[in-house]
Amino acid sequence: MIVFVDTSAWIALLTRNDHYHAAGLAIQSRLKNERAGLLTSDYIVDETVTWLRYRVGHAAAVMFWETTLRSELIEVAPIDQELLGVAWDIFKKYTDQEFSLTDCTSFALMRARSISRVFTFDKHFIVMGFQVEV
Repeated sequence: MIVFVDTSAWIALLTRNDHYHAAGLAIQSRLKNERAGLLTSDYIVDETVTWLRYRVGHAAAVMFWETTLRSELIEVAPIDQELLGVAWDIFKKYTDQEFSLTDCTSFALMRARSISRVFTFDKHFIVMGFQVEV
């Protein structure tokens, strides 16, 4: 089983004073026990690095990048032009939602890979019908 990991999960795991830190650690532990495969995207890595850089510091951003890209436990999928096109269609369609383009790339990737489970604290994934890990 594969679980998609969103920016909000990475932030919760990496930031001790984050409101969701304890919940994130519990979910991470459960997923590890389940031997779940972890998938994220290059857009999520970029978004997380940027967030860490400005809110935690340069060293944390560098450590996240290097650890994630070297990990044998995490697949970092590229968002290619086809997925970006699907994401853009989602972005345009949902005028009543505050989806970021990065959110939409995640939705497109998850649909393309038939992944229903997501490690996130972002309610937008629920709106799109994905199963959020709790």
